[in-house]
Amino acid sequence: TTKPQSVKGAFLRMLTVYKNGTPIDPLKMDAPPSKPVQPAYRDSFILVKQQILAEMDSLHKAHVMLIKNDTSAIDNTNNLKLEK
Repeated sequence: TTKPQSVKGAFLRMLTVYKNGTPIDPLKMDAPPSKPVQPAYRDSFILVKQQILAEMDSLHKAHVMLIKNDTSAIDNTNNLKLEK
């Protein structure tokens, strides 16, 4: 098993759940019970799940790199020396 990963930033906004037009915490909502994936579909489910998680991980890494690049650009501007 894998540990659940926290959801932050843009991913959190993409996963917003609304009830009667108001955003709610999906971890605290009362959801109807669901049935387990049928054994005949389990392999397909696992494959699709892995593909989606890999895509989300890739997007997260790209987001982190973008933030790091923006931060370094800001740091570089703070260290600029004006030439006379």
